[in-house]
Amino acid sequence: TGLALDTFDRFRDDYDLQTALRLLHWLPHQYPKSPFISRIKERLEQLNSLDKPVTLKNVRRELLSEVVRISVELTSEVRYEHGRFDNPSRLFIDLKGAISTPVLRDTHIQFFDDDIVRGINLHRRPNDTVRIILDAVDVATYNVFNLYNPYRLIIDCRRGDIDSLQA
Repeated sequence: TGLALDTFDRFRDDYDLQTALRLLHWLPHQYPKSPFISRIKERLEQLNSLDKPVTLKNVRRELLSEVVRISVELTSEVRYEHGRFDNPSRLFIDLKGAISTPVLRDTHIQFFDDDIVRGINLHRRPNDTVRIILDAVDVATYNVFNLYNPYRLIIDCRRGDIDSLQA
């Protein structure tokens, strides 16, 4: 059942969900003395929580001395992937099993200054995935990490050394 749950969590395929449910109901009938029976309730709760997408509630940009910080506020922890695009220079974060509030759905937030993150785009993707694209210029490095209570995904974009960029 663990493998079916992990597979459903990753790919959101209904077949994997049905397999996990079938195995959870099958286990106590076929193996009534199994030590795993005590975990069935926990696994069903886990499965129910996986079935409900995480909601993206807010996105904010904060200018700090060495970085531009993007805070993505979510209802709970989310799996994500991130990377860079070139031409034009952008960063992306894919939030797996997530949806946006209606006001943030397919939204562009533009900033009218010359700092390194000049815009944030939010796009719906297949399989309950939200893609966040940061219009980023001269980002030397970036770091993605979690903060809790409330849950937030943080993207710190470090400014490049302007002197070395012009050389």
